[in-house]
Amino acid sequence: MSLINQLLKDLEKRRAENKPDQEVPPPGLSSSDDMPQSTPHLKRNIILLVLLILALSVIIYFQFFYTGKAPTAVNAPKASVNITRTTATPSATTTKTTPTEASETASVTVTPAIQEQEGGIIAKEASIDSIKISHEDKNTTVSIQLSDKAHYQLSTDLPNHLIKLILDNTDQNGQPFVLPKTSAIDKITTESTHNDLTVTFALKDKTTVDSAGFDATKTNMLVLSLHNAKIAPPPSKEEISIQAANTPEGQAKAAAKNTYDKAVNLLSTDNIDKSVQQLTTLVAGHPDYLKARLALIKLLIKQNHLARARQYINTGLAQTPDNSALVVLQARLYFLRGHNAAALTTLQNIPPPPIQDNPEYYAFTAALQQRLGHVAIAAQLYQQLLELDANNAKWWLGLAIAYETAEKNNAALAAYQRALAAGNLNPNLQAYVASKVSELGG
Repeated sequence: MSLINQLLKDLEKRRAENKPDQEVPPPGLSSSDDMPQSTPHLKRNIILLVLLILALSVIIYFQFFYTGKAPTAVNAPKASVNITRTTATPSATTTKTTPTEASETASVTVTPAIQEQEGGIIAKEASIDSIKISHEDKNTTVSIQLSDKAHYQLSTDLPNHLIKLILDNTDQNGQPFVLPKTSAIDKITTESTHNDLTVTFALKDKTTVDSAGFDATKTNMLVLSLHNAKIAPPPSKEEISIQAANTPEGQAKAAAKNTYDKAVNLLSTDNIDKSVQQLTTLVAGHPDYLKARLALIKLLIKQNHLARARQYINTGLAQTPDNSALVVLQARLYFLRGHNAAALTTLQNIPPPPIQDNPEYYAFTAALQQRLGHVAIAAQLYQQLLELDANNAKWWLGLAIAYETAEKNNAALAAYQRALAAGNLNPNLQAYVASKVSELGG
């Protein structure tokens, strides 16, 4: 407008300078009668008027097209709104707001989703490639990686603990907003309307916006930083352990573990009876102490107290029916009593573990398959086991017996020789394998 006023002043000045001295009208004419006007003055006035119109047109053109896309309306609280306009490039300046607790001011950041190219300004579509939310030292950071530049608006309504982020012409692309266990955010909701993505953050009390904007060091990375001094950091593993130990339950568990360790140490002195006695007392007082129950059952089986062992197995399975360790011990009891089919059926009632995690489960299954005459299945299982440990003499022996039963004598002889070379069999099995090698012509 100052340019227009200046043009009007110049026009008045020119008129004053070019105006001729007032002449006295000739006799018979009054000063109010029409006088002939100067033609050059009229042309000059027309030219100035045309220039004025052109100047106004140029001003209107730049006002409309230079500013780019007008910002979309944001549902900000009914209060004064500060709007900061930035450019969505990697070198964009971050908007930082530090509102006070009683502040009623919403801060809105508007970044145009435009890109200058030859021929004008074009809009860009964007999608979210990844979302990461992290919390450290009372600060929560939301990092949104966009595929392209995006027009965004960020409104804060701290009295109501809300932040709304609007990404124009942006697809969430199936990327979830996953909150960590500790953060300044209570809940995140998203809504897609007319190709625009709206993300609403419900904040915890006393949370403030530290900064918001595009990361200058990363391409198309929108970062929102929040701060909440009231959020306590999660306790460390050591602190959790100390807190648990100081509770009555924690003290009881510590005492039980101490008793279990003493019972296990007794086994190193071959004092099995004393160990069984302590474990029996421990399981009676802590029936859910699975480690102690399993140790007790194995010792009872070793002492051939199969009825007592079965009682502890059944009690344990009543508490945890799907416990694989108890199921395997139950199958072993069937095996020891000569019920091989029942033992195999019991094993097959649970999902088989990975062979590298529990090779003994597969060795037991192979032995049962072999006793039931399924020598091909047994041989296959032993081969898989030997891929884990090629120096296990018992597995070579099992494979040799499976080959001999299938009348594959050459393969059986080679397997017996490998079992003998491993050298970790007891004397009785060592003598048996040596006799088989001699029998098969080795």
